[in-house]
Amino acid sequence: MSGHFTFATTSDKFTLYSGHDNSILPLLTALGYRVPQWPPYASRVAMELYAPNRGPRSAQNLIVKVVYNGKDITQSTGFCGKKSICSLKDLLGYFTKPLKFFGYGLTWHQACQQLDFVFFR
Repeated sequence: MSGHFTFATTSDKFTLYSGHDNSILPLLTALGYRVPQWPPYASRVAMELYAPNRGPRSAQNLIVKVVYNGKDITQSTGFCGKKSICSLKDLLGYFTKPLKFFGYGLTWHQACQQLDFVFFR
């Protein structure tokens, strides 16, 4: 997924990753969303990335929206808080802080490259 944030010119307009309820729940928890109940059958999480029509594309001006089962939950996540618009920079910054807090000292990109980063230690 991190490859889609490289700002390179690409023809991809849509990327789909598939999972189960036992992968949706950790994803929502990692985003800082308080899940009220176990994800029901056929649940889905969409992470939408919006780019400006003009001007340079950077993490600062790309907008992120998180939709869970058809409901926009972006403002209920840990990376956005109560802001009306959240940038990709907000999301990436959110994932950098916990990694340093737990003493690993890795960036989000380094952690994504290490499959056994948390699960097998």
